[in-house]
Amino acid sequence: RNWVYTFLKRHPSISFYTSSGLDPKRAKAFNQPVVGRFFDTLADLVEKHQIPVENIYNMDEKG
Repeated sequence: RNWVYTFLKRHPSISFYTSSGLDPKRAKAFNQPVVGRFFDTLADLVEKHQIPVENIYNMDEKG
């Protein structure tokens, strides 16, 4: 049941926290055309540089 907490105890370099709300300016900029352009650009770069999907990671700027 508590495997997550025992895992985190064994790996102190991994942190666990609750996320905070999104800044209103950032929320306003997060819209379908902007997100669509981002993923179109990402797809172009992945194809151009032949980046395998296993080398694509999701990161957060905080932490």
